Amino acid sequence: MKKLFVITTMCCFISKYNVKFEVIEEKSSLINPVDESNVNEIQSDAELNNLITALEKSYKEADNALRDAIDRVQTNLDTAIFNFSVVIVNNKNDIERKLNDVIKAYELADSVINGKIKRLENKDTELNNLITTLEKTYKEADVALQDAINILQTNLNNAVSDLNTSISNNKQEIKEELAKEALMPPM
Repeated sequence: MKKLFVITTMCCFISKYNVKFEVIEEKSSLINPVDESNVNEIQSDAELNNLITALEKSYKEADNALRDAIDRVQTNLDTAIFNFSVVIVNNKNDIERKLNDVIKAYELADSVINGKIKRLENKDTELNNLITTLEKTYKEADVALQDAINILQTNLNNAVSDLNTSISNNKQEIKEELAKEALMPPM
């Protein structure tokens, strides 16, 4: 949940720091070993074993490609987290606009992922089970993301309220300090 909160807040600064998240393209080389054979024409255990081996190899290659993509995204997120910690300010409108941009980007990515998931569901029963697990996980992530967004909004509202209260409580002191500064001769 902590990482999802960080992802949510960091994405606000993606465009400012030109952080890029690569979309994983479907690699036909990872699917072809299964596509090129006709499952109904398997005549021996050896052919079936070869097909299973090709499927396992494709699965491992896809898993490695996904892990590499996750590592790249994690590196980008780590950079964004560092940048975020340096530049955060109490600018509610700017943060809300950026948060809305992140939500739109997330929904677009979600749509792309759903399309690819539907194509893969038709490939293999085992993959269907894995995809079902993935869908459950990403839906839980959606809920966690929304919770993180709500927490961020609450914290932002509290910070703005505290700042306004502090300014209101210290108006006289601020005016006095400004008046002192105005009366001081330039150096």
